[in-house]
Formats: sequence, C-alpha cells, structure tokens
Amino acid sequence: MARRWLRCDFEGCAGRFKSYRGRTHHVCSKHYNGNTVQCGSPLPPDAIASGSSAHSDHNSTPCHHDSDQLEPDSPPPPRDKPSNNDWSPFDYSMQFQIADLLFHKDKMSTSNLNELFTLLGLNPPPPATSDSEDSASDMGINPKASAPFKDHDDMYNTIDALKLGDTPWQCLKVDPCGTAEEPLWKQKIYKVWFRDPDIVLQNMLDNPDFDGKFDYSPYVEVDDKNNRRWGDAMSANYAWRHATEIYNENPEQNEHTMYCPIILGSDKTTVSVATGQVEYHPLYLSIGNIWGSTRRVHRQGVIPIAFLAIPKANHRYDTDVSFWKFKCQLYHSSILVIFTSIKNYMTTPVIFDFGAFIGDYPEQVMLAAIVQGWCPRCTALCTELDNPTFAARQEKEHTNTLISTFDPGILWNKYGVDDDIIPFTNDFPRADIHEMILPDLLHQIIKGTLKDHLVAWVGEYLELEHGQAGAKRIMDEIDHRIAVAPSFPGLRLFPDSRQFKQWTGNDSKALMKVYLPALVGFVPSEIIKTFRNFLDFCYLVQRPVFTPQTLEHVNQALAAFHQSREVFHDLEVRPDGFSLPRQHSLIHYPHLIQEFGAPNGLCSLITESWHITAVKKPWRRSSRWNALGQMLTTNQVPKPVPSDPLDDSAEGCAPADDLVEGNVMLARMRSTYATILAIWIFWLNINIPKLHGLTRRFLYNHLYPHAHYSSNDITLDDCPEIHSKVSVYHSAVATFFAPSDMSGIRGMRCERIHSTPDWRGSGEQRDTAFVVEDQEHPGSEGMAVVCVLLLFSFKYDDMLIPCTLVRWFKRYSQRPNVNTGMWIVRPETTGQNDMPVLLVVHLDSMLRLAHLLPVFGPAYLPSPFSHMHSLDAFKAFYINRYIDHHAFEILL
Repeated sequence: MARRWLRCDFEGCAGRFKSYRGRTHHVCSKHYNGNTVQCGSPLPPDAIASGSSAHSDHNSTPCHHDSDQLEPDSPPPPRDKPSNNDWSPFDYSMQFQIADLLFHKDKMSTSNLNELFTLLGLNPPPPATSDSEDSASDMGINPKASAPFKDHDDMYNTIDALKLGDTPWQCLKVDPCGTAEEPLWKQKIYKVWFRDPDIVLQNMLDNPDFDGKFDYSPYVEVDDKNNRRWGDAMSANYAWRHATEIYNENPEQNEHTMYCPIILGSDKTTVSVATGQVEYHPLYLSIGNIWGSTRRVHRQGVIPIAFLAIPKANHRYDTDVSFWKFKCQLYHSSILVIFTSIKNYMTTPVIFDFGAFIGDYPEQVMLAAIVQGWCPRCTALCTELDNPTFAARQEKEHTNTLISTFDPGILWNKYGVDDDIIPFTNDFPRADIHEMILPDLLHQIIKGTLKDHLVAWVGEYLELEHGQAGAKRIMDEIDHRIAVAPSFPGLRLFPDSRQFKQWTGNDSKALMKVYLPALVGFVPSEIIKTFRNFLDFCYLVQRPVFTPQTLEHVNQALAAFHQSREVFHDLEVRPDGFSLPRQHSLIHYPHLIQEFGAPNGLCSLITESWHITAVKKPWRRSSRWNALGQMLTTNQVPKPVPSDPLDDSAEGCAPADDLVEGNVMLARMRSTYATILAIWIFWLNINIPKLHGLTRRFLYNHLYPHAHYSSNDITLDDCPEIHSKVSVYHSAVATFFAPSDMSGIRGMRCERIHSTPDWRGSGEQRDTAFVVEDQEHPGSEGMAVVCVLLLFSFKYDDMLIPCTLVRWFKRYSQRPNVNTGMWIVRPETTGQNDMPVLLVVHLDSMLRLAHLLPVFGPAYLPSPFSHMHSLDAFKAFYINRYIDHHAFEILL
C-alpha cells in the first residue's frame, strides 16, 4: 500500500511529511510569523501610512569615490564576502562559536579560561584518519586539536585579529593650565579617550545591517488624509531645513549629495557607589539616517565615541564659579578636538552636519553655556519659566549680540549667559547648540517631573494636611496599595515600599504605571487629575509617529496639566509657583517633535541603556583598578557575526506589509496529566461542572457563526458532541504590534499569558486579558476584559481548536472614571447567588494581556496581604491604561 504523504497547509509551500508530528514541527518552525490570525484590535490612528516625498536636491544618487555620478539604478560594488568555510582569523567554525560564547555571552575570567583550556587538553582525541578529518571539517570541527585555544592570550589575540569595523582608541592629553600656586585641579593632566569619528561614521554608513532601515534623504511623509507625519529624524523639519540650507550654499557642488546629521549624547554614569564613587562620562554617536526603531535595539546604531575627563576638586570648590567654568570649557574643548577630523569633510558626496545632542539638564547647562536655572532653548527669565509669555527661541546670533553688548555681570544675572564658555559648535558650520538640544524623556519627564516633583509634592501635602506622623501612616498605606498591584510582565513590584536609597529610571517607570489608583481617597481629586493629565502627556509624547491631530492632543494634555497643577499652589505646597527648568521644558516638546521627530528614537532612554553595554558591563569584567583601559579594549572588540544562517532576509520570514497586529498561540508544552485524559474524565478532574456544556455551546457558535439561532437558543443536546482527548496548557504567547514600547525592529512585541495552578510555589496565577468582541468599534469599545481560567485545545473532525475558559468582567459605567481617566470593571455575575459568568472563547479572539488595579475603599489593607490575591479580594478594578504604551493607545 502506498504511503499517504501529508501536505503543508500553507499556500506555496511544497513540504510533505510522513506524520502529523512532522507537519506540526514544520509549521511551528517555518511558518510561525504572526500572520495566521484574522482578528486584532483596531490600529491607532497614527499607524496608517500613505506616502512620502524625498528632498529633491539631496537625493543621494549613487556615485564613485571621486563623486562622479552613476546611473540611478546602479548596484553597489560587490563586497569582499568570505566563503562559508572561511572563518578567518579562526581556524574553524566551532572555534569561533566557542570564542563568542566565552567572551561575549559568558564573559569568563582569564583564570577560568586558562583552566578550561587546560582541562580540554588533558584528553586528546584518538588519531584521526583522512576520512574522519574530512568529515569533521565538513561539520565545522577541528579534528586535530584537543582544545580550541592554548590559553586566554591565544583566544584574545585571535579575537583582536578580527577586522570587523575596528576603530582604535586614541588618547588626548590636556596639559596643565595653572601654576604651582593655583588649585590642584588646574595643575592636573587630563586624559580624554576617543575614537576617530571619521572612521566610525564610515563604518556606520558601510554597515549592511542597516539596509532597509536607513533614510538617504530628508523627506516629508503624509497619511491618506494628507496630514503631515513626523516619525524618524529624517522626516522632521530640522533635517529638511538644514539640507536645503546646504544646497543653497553651493547648488552645483551639493546637488545629489547625501545629508548625514550627526547625533551626539553624553551623560555621567556611576558604576560603583560603595567602592569610591567610580564614575565615567561617555560620549555616544549616532546618525539621523538610521531608523529610530533600529537605534533602540542596539544594532550598532549607537557607538561610544569618547570617554570625557571628569575634573575633581575638594568640597570647597563645589560652588566655585571658576571651577565650574573650567569644567565646562574642558568639556567643549574636548568635543571640539574629537570632531576636528570631520570638519573638512562636511562637503560632497556625504555632508556631515551636527544634528542633535542628547543630555540631561546639567549637561544642557554646560552645552548651552548658560547659568543653572535658565532654559537652554528659549529666552524665558529664570523666575518666569512657568509663564514664559515673551520668550523667544535662543539662538547663537542672539547670544553673540548679548555678549558684545553687556558686561559679564549683567549677562550672568539678567540673561543667564556665561560669556567665558565657548560652545564647541561655534567652530563648525551651521551648528547652533541651542537649536540642537533634544527632549529628555527620562530626566525631564519620568524622573524629573514625576518622581522629583509630583510624587514629592504629594508627600509635602500630606505633611501639611495630616502632620508628620499622619503623613507617614498614609504614605505607608500608599506603598502597601502599590505593593498589591497584580503582577505583569516587566512591571517592577515594590514589596518593601519605595524607601530605598538608589532610585533608578526603571523604578520611576514602574511607579508611574501603578501610582495613580493608590492615591485615590488620600488626596483631593484635583491632584488625581494632575497626575492623570501628566501621564497622558508623558505617554502621548512617546508615540512612534505624530500627526497634527496627535500634537493637538499633546498640547491639550499639557494645558490640562498646567491648569490642574495649580492645586499645589492653592494648597501652599508650591507657594512660589512652578518656575522649574525640567517642567518648563515640557512646553518645547510639540515644537521639538516637529524639529527632530518622535522622541522615542532620540532621547536619553537610549544613552542610559547604552551605559550598561558600554560602561557597566565592561567595568565588571575589568580588574576594577584603573579600569578604563580594560573597558576601552572590551568596547573595541566587535561582536563577531558569522556569515550567517540566521540572516533576517532568510526564506520563511514574513514581509513587513504582511504582518498583522496581533496573534496568540498556545505554549508548545502541554500540561502532562491532561494530554492522556479522555474527555469525560477531563471534565471531572477540572472541577468546573459547566465546562462540558460551555465547550459544546462554544463549538456550535464556532462551527455555525451565521446560524439563525445562537447556542443559547437551543438545548445542549443539539450542540456538537466532543469525543477527542483534551490538552491543557499553562500559558499562551501573545504577539502584537506595539511600536511605542520596547519591541523588535518591525514593532512586534511578545507577552506570555499564564493560567497555572502553581506559580513558582506561591499559588495559582490566572492572568487577565483583552478579548476582541467587535472589530468594527475602535479601542476599548470593541474589547472586553476577561480572567483566563483555563487554556486548552481539542480536535473536532481532525480540526485542532485552541480555546480558553474565561471569567467575564463588565464595565461599571458608560465612560471612564472622571478623575483617573480609567475604565472601571467588575466581575460579571448571574442569578440570585451571584455566580460568575463563565464562557469558552476561541484563542484567536484574545489580543493580549490586560492589567487590572484594585479600586480601594476607605479601609486600610490588612497586613500581610499578597498581590497574588488581589484579583480575588476586590470587587471592582481599574483597567490600567498606563501599564504600557500599547494599552494606552488601544484604551481610548
């Protein structure tokens, strides 16, 4: 009898398989790309693109090295790509893989490396024949050597022989400028370590990893309604304006050139507080041509270009003006010298231009050469930052006019200008430091306005209203409320209150997600609205794309925040007003978004994340004694990439246009006991008497979606019977489009939905999720919240049906809560005994996780109380629209 082969169900795939197991493995490994789902939540308005128009003069046409133009469709010259068997400078592929494992992934110490290679050399392999040698070589194995390397020096020397974008470090020594009678900080020699930016920029422009994620010209993008869209840096006004200015300077020479805006970012970081306040001042470089999504995922889109000097002095110089000016001028002079190598190359065929600078407020003060407390972007008085009625944009020409007109004392006190500092941008064409300063999401919004201002003001209000003892009691209860927030992927919990010494950016981001409901009942409603309006502004400005409508929403949220924050003035928490530089900076965000694009792709969140890669991890690998040299060596070693079976363009990846917004799949591993149970035994073991009937009624609705009668209108006997075995799963994976959150380059994000009877030995974990009810209604109007009680699947007529048993939640009212702006839901019940409403729904109707926060009553929480019991202990919940940016966008 001829064997019956199974075909792959995917159109265009010629795969044939002997068993169902083989076909399932093939589908999961080759075709799992997130486009097999038919339902999902509606896209946010800014996710629909129509077209773009590139800059007509800077159109980046192909040319030779000598700038001679080529035909428009000329292919690039072929790369010197090694063959599949060429692993130079490594001898064979396994040697490369071992080096990558030990150096990049495990980061093994030199002593352990030597011990490992010694152990591997104790038992040499048996003598190899020529046939076995050929076979081993084909498999990438060295048939002759017993250990891949002799010792750590051998491995390091081999890695150093790599030529993948190698840019050596150079040292700039700043000679002493003071005499023996002057302070020690003037007599020191300062070292600045840097890479040649000309070589770094060439390597970035030559990086094939950016192919398809790179803009060669500034462009204007519009949607299908002809609304302007601002997203990546090259779609913004700054790039277009400077490209036009460059072309107008010399139209004949600058025609067909490529505009390349340089993006810099610097910020001090501390690697060890306990062992002597060890800190470094890295300077990072990127270019505006790279897409923001690519820059965020660390694909060599940001490079540490320098480690700047940090002058130190005794405490008596903390407020010394001369010491401050010395640090500022050393800072600017160092950056000036570093970028001197590209000054003469700001011409054809690639025109470099200083495009933007990322830094926190102290860094911005040094950059703009202003006095602390003034704005680096506008001329508002330092005492009127909360009402800058007559402020204009700060410009280099305006500053130079002030310096030539007024005495230094007037400049310092009346205009906030430090005339002794010369910004490094003064030596470069078109560069204006006031124009280049970018928004700072982390320090201005998340850590600044939220934690250092609003959260601190709540504590001050409670002390004014209830006294110190009463305020501490309420603050403890607020901390307790925060601690009982149900768990969520990526959410940092605060089980031991917020009283810890070192507060990180991740702590602040976690607090802003759960803080608002914890305040209800303890502070006036206007304070609640202040937090709500601020959070709305914060989440809006982190969109990946902006339209005029989005910017209008940003302005409305900012105006509402400014209006509601007056409650702190009325309550005498802020009797002197709100003339605060970090809060003042919020008024510049709408303009800066139009100038530089979405802040998500250009902000201090990126440089902060790079501190881990470029500073903290290399420091931990060093001897921690004069560690900078060792850190530079670690940073110089490129991460080797093989020639490579894991190419993004490999067959089987879905085209970008084919990706859908959401997909949910059951976990690949089933619960052990359930896979062997017959259907009738399963219903008994699951201890849910109605589950059998609910599943049959669900199956009827699934098989006959257009039937005249629904399953509720017929008897259970008329519903299809299920005879297959049932598989139970403890989790499912949701994949959905969320470009505003940390995600892949294409904006896809994954979450795991749990429904397990035992979560790490602490009890059951039943997550809540969004179920799409009606795709025709946008956002929350077309979705419901459910608690996932069971994830299971069964077969009917050889068709595998994944589904889930859920407990339904219903909305408390027809609109969100007026103070918090969140929807309130309650578990839906039925009958006189208030039995919970349970339903079986198809897994495809589920979109992603939902996060519920309790609606707290007037009573204090009992102690101890675990967050594991929050979903069962409370009667009403807020749907947390601030848990992440995707939730904020879909919960209209």
